[in-house]
Amino acid sequence: MSDNEENIQDQLYLKQELLKEEIIAKEYDGQKFLEYCVNLKENGDDMNNWTYDELKSVVENFVAEYNSELEKKEEQKKKETKEENKKEKENKEIYKENIETERLDEPKKEEKENIDKDTQNQEEATNQNIKEPNINKEKDIYESKIKELPCKLLDRSILNNKEIKVIIKDPKTNDKSLLSQGYTNYEVYTEPSCWSVRRRYSDFTLLRNLLCKFYPRYFIPPLPEKKIGGKRFEPNFIEKRMRILQIFINEITCNETFKTNDALVSFLSMGDHNTFEKKMKELNSKSFNQSFEDIKTLTGKVNILQQDTESDAFLSKVSVYYKNQKQIFSKLSTSLKNLYRNTQTVCQNMEEIGKCFEELEKINNNMNIEKEIIKSYEILKLFFQEMKRISEKGNEIIHEKIKGFFKIQKLKTNSFIEIFDSRENLRQKYYSENSKLLLKKEKLYASTKDINKWEINKEETIDKPLLLRDKKYAFGIMCSKENQIIESYKNLLESCNYNFYTSFKNLTKENVKTFVDNMKRFAELVYPLLSDGLEIGKKLKSYI
Repeated sequence: MSDNEENIQDQLYLKQELLKEEIIAKEYDGQKFLEYCVNLKENGDDMNNWTYDELKSVVENFVAEYNSELEKKEEQKKKETKEENKKEKENKEIYKENIETERLDEPKKEEKENIDKDTQNQEEATNQNIKEPNINKEKDIYESKIKELPCKLLDRSILNNKEIKVIIKDPKTNDKSLLSQGYTNYEVYTEPSCWSVRRRYSDFTLLRNLLCKFYPRYFIPPLPEKKIGGKRFEPNFIEKRMRILQIFINEITCNETFKTNDALVSFLSMGDHNTFEKKMKELNSKSFNQSFEDIKTLTGKVNILQQDTESDAFLSKVSVYYKNQKQIFSKLSTSLKNLYRNTQTVCQNMEEIGKCFEELEKINNNMNIEKEIIKSYEILKLFFQEMKRISEKGNEIIHEKIKGFFKIQKLKTNSFIEIFDSRENLRQKYYSENSKLLLKKEKLYASTKDINKWEINKEETIDKPLLLRDKKYAFGIMCSKENQIIESYKNLLESCNYNFYTSFKNLTKENVKTFVDNMKRFAELVYPLLSDGLEIGKKLKSYI
């Protein structure tokens, strides 16, 4: 190799190390960095088009701009949080005032006496059942709150009413990248359509992000966590990632609602990657209106779960359960990682100890030392060799069947929390807007008796005398357009309640089955190791 070629190789190595240390190791967005480079220079994603000093300057500028953008977003987030807390406090005060108003406006004692006794007894019995729910019938109580509302019909896609099977296989690694880290893509094969495309991890992420955007109140299966560094190209890691990607795509393609989405059809069918990326960008640019009137289903009907105190308490309890579970899963993950690493160290030590006893056995044998001592060294050597084998195998099983299983559970828990966060935002929006409207009605009712200013729907049949003396009746009639908006929010929230509730039931049912199957397999693998350990103990006991 000439001096010039050696110099080029040295420069290339220095540039690679610079990007590893300053971009990859510090977990900056590599894709954004590539786009940044391309914007500065034609073919800027080719490392050979930059000198080391130029690349260093580009990295410094990118990092400065990236961090500045993050700081601005963080400041904006803090500002929005502060405003939300302030609004929430105001809404609570308004809510208290409204409750007090309703209490003061209860029917007079004489009017109450005219209520039909049978109806009154029935209401009392219903209230009693709500206050003291039968635990064994809790499922029936919530399902009795589920109703069906009409909505728009969803246009079917070419995947609807078709049994399809998607297979992810044949991983290939591509290392042609400015960052010199490359990526792995997989063949995504769809039967019976015979579609065959190649997709990388970022494509799966893009698909999931689009599904989360267009179905914000649905459980979207999780993806494996993003991995940075050379280990992501190891065959074992690629195999594990491919398994989770397969689980993701299986659950997506089993859902008839998701199968109508253009993003999924494009993901499975578009072979040309540039055309695919263009289509996904086009879909991502589309705005999404979250009003109830825009909900579409294949049947033209949507289920809702009544929003009341009891349902709200139950759904909040489910959310707390999953958030607590997430914290425990995080601690479990850390402990299992430490156990895996520590066990590897222990196995290395046991291997060294075994070798030491093997050497002692040899030198004592050469010196014709007492056979009892030689036999002792032989047994100790075999003991540590066998213990090392058992520990390594046990460590492998724990890593695969315990750590791997609960890693997937943690990912699913995170996805489930996404639904609750979406529901909580919607819930706060509903109560906030409802409180504002109630405050407006209070002012209208108190300030003027001119019902023409109460924004009543002209087509509405009203009892004017009752309107002026019955506040509750008046509140139901006035501000008709805003009433419809609040009703839309309520229906949207209740449809979200239903999705939250059914996702919880389905996920719990699925987790029970997968957990039992996983534990059976774990027991099958561990039992022989425990038996081997007992055999070692018997050998030591016989020596004694």
